[in-house]
Amino acid sequence: MWWPFRSMRRRSDQSIGSILLRTGFITKSDLLQALRQKQEAAVSTRLGAILVEQGAITAAQLERALEFQRSLRGQRMDYAAITRDLIAKATSDLENLHGTFAELERIANEIAHRPDDASGDGH
Repeated sequence: MWWPFRSMRRRSDQSIGSILLRTGFITKSDLLQALRQKQEAAVSTRLGAILVEQGAITAAQLERALEFQRSLRGQRMDYAAITRDLIAKATSDLENLHGTFAELERIANEIAHRPDDASGDGH
């Protein structure tokens, strides 16, 4: 079975940002935005907390990623929980896309059914 973490041997691959990115919990854009905010913060704030605050991930997703990070350092990991979170995120993303497409379809139908004012017949 393929798992996105099998090759995470280097310390840089074990950062919380790298783990969240490789699981698909966050995008590269989410990570870069959070890193900028972390760098600009007056007080030291953990990257995971920033991502939760931004709404990029949930607290539960962060906890799963932290569990995995600890497992890379020799502690136990709950792969089933991470898989459930990945599926939940993918499902949520698909539902958001479905809503967006439904809205675009509604707008397209409105445009298609508008009277043609440019016909020149005055109606």
